[in-house]
Amino acid sequence: MSAPPLPPVLHEHAPQATRPEEGLRRELGRWSLTAIAFGGMIGSGWLFSAYYAAQTAGPAALLSWPLAGAAMMLVGLVLVQLGATRPRAGGMVRWPLEANGALVGTAIGWAVLLSVASALAAEASAIAQYAGHYVPGLYREGQLTPRGIGAAVALLAALALLNWFGVRLFARVTTALTVFKFGVPLVTIAVLIAAGFDSDTIEAGGGFAPYGWSAPLAAVAGAGIIYTFNGFAAPIELSAEARDPRRDLPRAVVTAIVLAIVLYTVRAGTCPEPPVDPTAAATKSSDR
Repeated sequence: MSAPPLPPVLHEHAPQATRPEEGLRRELGRWSLTAIAFGGMIGSGWLFSAYYAAQTAGPAALLSWPLAGAAMMLVGLVLVQLGATRPRAGGMVRWPLEANGALVGTAIGWAVLLSVASALAAEASAIAQYAGHYVPGLYREGQLTPRGIGAAVALLAALALLNWFGVRLFARVTTALTVFKFGVPLVTIAVLIAAGFDSDTIEAGGGFAPYGWSAPLAAVAGAGIIYTFNGFAAPIELSAEARDPRRDLPRAVVTAIVLAIVLYTVRAGTCPEPPVDPTAAATKSSDR
């Protein structure tokens, strides 16, 4: 699988479009790109979104994950085409700049900056909140304590420092973290199934779709499911540092999205009944 060729009208610009950017090392292969995309999609969603989706749609939330994944796959294929044929560092900003000029590029650049900044802050806060279950004093009464805020800021600083040292180290650390992030949900799923999985409970409490068949669609946005798939675009932003973006980017993004759909769907299918609120668990632990 690889990106399709440019349309004939763009062939005259193809050499410039695919020319490597100066000063960047093209060191990312297929599996590094896959780990970056998959790792970007495995985060707080595997607990929080599973909980909120079960509240919103009941057992029918199992349908929400494939629906969200399919929608993001369509978006991903468009971005993959851009990343494969016009590899740019920070392409999400630079492609609109090249296509529509400075005004549009500036507006989208600020939008991307605000989006990324809020997403990083949200993930850092979620990690500190999880850690509050094991480290007392990070999370109390439904919010991070000053100590928890400090831990989240320190985590963001460590990630910024990691990026500073270059894409090779970043790829290695990301791959290791992705293996860990994949292993934890996998072990959780195995433990839940071993503890006594009963398929009859899927239709307990009102059937498979107790809130109607529109509820799975509502859960896609309302429960934050679509938010969990946002990380697939990370390797596209690094397309200028891929060894062969035309060949590797499509394979990496499609593989990562499919893996995320499977992992999240199976995880949602093993969600305890009634769902356990992860926030309550962290709050209870920190109040001891």
